Amino acid sequence: MTLVRRVAGPAAAAVAVASLASCSLGGATGTEATQPLGDAVDAASSAVATSQLATDLLVRHRATATVVDTALLDQIHVLDSSTFALMTALPGDPAAIDLRGDAIQAVADAAAAVADARAWTNSARTSPARTAGVVGSLDDSADALDEVSAAIEGS
Repeated sequence: MTLVRRVAGPAAAAVAVASLASCSLGGATGTEATQPLGDAVDAASSAVATSQLATDLLVRHRATATVVDTALLDQIHVLDSSTFALMTALPGDPAAIDLRGDAIQAVADAAAAVADARAWTNSARTSPARTAGVVGSLDDSADALDEVSAAIEGS
């Protein structure tokens, strides 16, 4: 019985490691490679759209800074999840790898725009130029994510 445990334990561990290695080392190709990228970019696009809406509500005095801050913080969490999904995706073909890089950059820029919007939300918000800058950054992020999404869909 002791011999069985000594052999079975390491054998089971070796099988588990081999299984994990096969999952993480083989890159996906074709639609299989781009589907996770598209999903992450779609989630990021939704987060930016929600951030645009929340910011607009604050600009028009239809929501309080506290409510908008909470909404923006939630969107930062969504963007963090999108970043994680993109960083851990393993596309196997060169085109998908390039798209992954573009998606990572677009999501990172979106996260920075939402973080800036959150900082603006918690500031005095007295400068029209600063307000325009925050709104413009969110708009630019939405456009960049749309471009990456179209490229992913077209691949």
